[in-house]
Amino acid sequence: MIPFSYSHDGTSPRLLKGLLYGFLAWCGVGGYFLRAEVRLPSVISDHMVLQANASLPVWGTAKPQSPVLVRLGREQIETTADGAGRWRVQFPPRESSSDPVSLVAVAAEKQLVVHDVLVGQVWLCGGQSNMEWPLHQSAEGQATLKDLDEPLIRLLRVRGAVRGSSGQYTQAQLDRLSPKRFAEGKWEVANSENAADFSAVAWYFGHAIQN
Repeated sequence: MIPFSYSHDGTSPRLLKGLLYGFLAWCGVGGYFLRAEVRLPSVISDHMVLQANASLPVWGTAKPQSPVLVRLGREQIETTADGAGRWRVQFPPRESSSDPVSLVAVAAEKQLVVHDVLVGQVWLCGGQSNMEWPLHQSAEGQATLKDLDEPLIRLLRVRGAVRGSSGQYTQAQLDRLSPKRFAEGKWEVANSENAADFSAVAWYFGHAIQN
């Protein structure tokens, strides 16, 4: 599973950690890029963290029955999209590293590149209002956010299309009620701007581990 994250590992400057606020399953999130023949789910994006010492799945869609080449750093795997255009590969486990690599997916002469991918520890934080409480509203939030710059801590906040309420859903919300579009979110490097609306509980947890 890949939630969001802090950095990664956790005991040296080269360690990375991951924090995820919300709920995210590797094989369940959609949100595909729409402007290329080969597509990836939104959870596979620039600045993401991959779990160290575990098999690393990468999946997406392409033209049905088309060959797909996926490269992670210097490793590459070839596969073929099935009749519905779905494909999936799995890279072997990697040690934690703060040296970024790129992920490249190629199919039908179209290419997608995901930049600044790290390998480390990924943590998933889930809950309701207490977990959702943003860092900028916490007791020490403003002091924490001042000059905050943690390039090895990465954040992924997953937002669902709708949540329980007494009102009517908008058409835009209804249009997202499908497995492919329900959840949205992208990886971000931790800084004053990106961390402000992130879960305070998740942030302080991850930052403590990083230290």
